[in-house]
Amino acid sequence: MTVSRERTHLGGADSAPLVADLLQEASRTDTSAQRAYEVDRDVVEALRESVHADAILAEVELALLAELVERIASRLDEAAAGEARDRGLVWDVLDVVRRPSVLTRVDRADVDAWVKRLLRAVERSNFTVGHLFRHRARTYTAKTLFELPGVGQSLTWHAAAARVDQLTRGLLALERDGPLTPIAILSENRPEMALLDLTCLTAGLVDVMVPANSTDQDVGFILRHAKVRTAIVSGREQLHKVLKNREGLPDLERIVSIDPVDDRDVLSLADVQARAHETSLDDLSERREAVRIDDLATVMYTSGTTGMPKGIQFSQRNLVFKRFARALALPHLGDADVFLCYLPLFHTFGRYLEMLGCVFWGAKYCFLLDPSVEALIDGMRRYRPSVFISVPRKWMQLYEVITQQVDPLHADDAAIRRAVEDVTGGRLAWGLSAAGHLDADIFRFFQSQGVHL
Repeated sequence: MTVSRERTHLGGADSAPLVADLLQEASRTDTSAQRAYEVDRDVVEALRESVHADAILAEVELALLAELVERIASRLDEAAAGEARDRGLVWDVLDVVRRPSVLTRVDRADVDAWVKRLLRAVERSNFTVGHLFRHRARTYTAKTLFELPGVGQSLTWHAAAARVDQLTRGLLALERDGPLTPIAILSENRPEMALLDLTCLTAGLVDVMVPANSTDQDVGFILRHAKVRTAIVSGREQLHKVLKNREGLPDLERIVSIDPVDDRDVLSLADVQARAHETSLDDLSERREAVRIDDLATVMYTSGTTGMPKGIQFSQRNLVFKRFARALALPHLGDADVFLCYLPLFHTFGRYLEMLGCVFWGAKYCFLLDPSVEALIDGMRRYRPSVFISVPRKWMQLYEVITQQVDPLHADDAAIRRAVEDVTGGRLAWGLSAAGHLDADIFRFFQSQGVHL
């Protein structure tokens, strides 16, 4: 049977034996042979397109999938400068094997081998944050990436990618007026903050996340220490912190405000977007393709509780590979998951585990902008999250609302489960409590109700 004829049979609900047979054939063939390449390509493409992919993958031996990753990645060593065709196939196979139907079957003893295998593929293919984001945007196009609870706004992957393109072109146009990076982002959680962060991370524009609750002194120190050229603030309150330090910031070229402010020396985000046409699509593509896996991607600063804030550097490799490491640690998470997000995007959990995690998994990220318990319960019921990561106080508040409906010491299991589902939306399956102590009774309560906390 020819490869083209085999392709018509791949992806069907009962095609796992054919997939396994083809992968076994490819494993016995010289990796550089055209036949082996065509088999690998067709299998990967069929799996990415098939609605039965998880059912198929669940029946294919992990060893065959491991060899598939290694075989495809090894071809980059033979290709001239990692031809786009071969790099794209590496990214496609990485997309296939990050699925729960694969990772949930990886034994603990085999995790290190998978870590090394995936890292080699990421490094050889130069799989940067930009390539990851654009790959997922092409995969999920019409699926929602960002939701804003209580307002009814949402952004699909296609719309988010378009906004990131526009913001990138607008920021690059500012380079005509003077140095652009590093770019500081000083904002409370909001969609524009996430989009600006993705804009920087996907275009090799080094950004510095400044905690929104920073004091005037800490803001000045961070901007000065990082030699920030462009400061982006959310609005008037954060702008004041920058302006109070303006004379001591010799590297600062410009200030941009997400919300318009009455200051002619401050650009609005709309002003930046309006300059997008000054950067051609070719220039945009060239800038993105120049980003390398070893490049500095971002700097995050500590809170300063033990002295002045300290900057931690993260490379493109750090950000991308950590997503695969998280997937191996949390193999059940995938593109059907919904995150209700409370943690600040200037903290590592909120930024990396939640926001970039949603990008990696193809999951939905729902903003919880109001810290009140009422907003928390409304967000739970409205968006029915499957994942919630927060501080102990939020888990305590959930518990208190549940126990107002039912007495866990005397009610039967069915009544308790109904109350939990009513308060949390009925889909909450995984959670994390961090940055403080959570009472063991509350921890055990959620565990007993099917929430892996």
